[in-house]
Amino acid sequence: MFLSEGRGFALEGDIWIVPREFDVGGKKWLHRAVDSLARELHPLLAMVKRNTVADLPRPEFPDSPRPDLASPLFRSIEVHHEWTAQLDEVLAFEVDALLTQVFALADEFGGQLTRGMLEHIGQICDDSGNTVSAEGRDLFDVMIETLAGMDIEFDEDGNHNLSLVMRPDTVKKFEGKQATPEQEEALRAVMERKREEWSASRRRRKLP
Repeated sequence: MFLSEGRGFALEGDIWIVPREFDVGGKKWLHRAVDSLARELHPLLAMVKRNTVADLPRPEFPDSPRPDLASPLFRSIEVHHEWTAQLDEVLAFEVDALLTQVFALADEFGGQLTRGMLEHIGQICDDSGNTVSAEGRDLFDVMIETLAGMDIEFDEDGNHNLSLVMRPDTVKKFEGKQATPEQEEALRAVMERKREEWSASRRRRKLP
């Protein structure tokens, strides 16, 4: 048991008292270390833009079941990790043991957060009717249909902002598979249309 007040001495038994500045500093370091490592270990997590809950848009939902939330779009993701420290390693200030635990925590945290994020996106797509079934279909045809129904953003050079995320079993289905010339042309046409739509929307926003 660790307490955050005191002058850095140990009491009899399992209670340790540490100065508050050590406790606060340690928590800040651990938070930043886990966050940085998680984003390095799970690149998809690092690609997600961050916003505070207060900055999220607030569409009008008069029948919202949670009017107390800063945004109706807010969803929580539960992350769980068990950290077991050996007393002899702590007393011996085994830094390698601590860093191993931090690494394991970051990997578990990043993995669970990524899975929760993808599950939430899938649920939103299901609820809004934006899920495309790939059952028994050619995957390139599914990709073309999916892109055709999406809003896609582009940068000043006309490059899209898309990333493709697939389950491991889906990746295996793509191995060695090539799009037909017709599929390549359909994909090119979809992306060109989306690029034109994006450019037109930007021109409209610039009008006085």
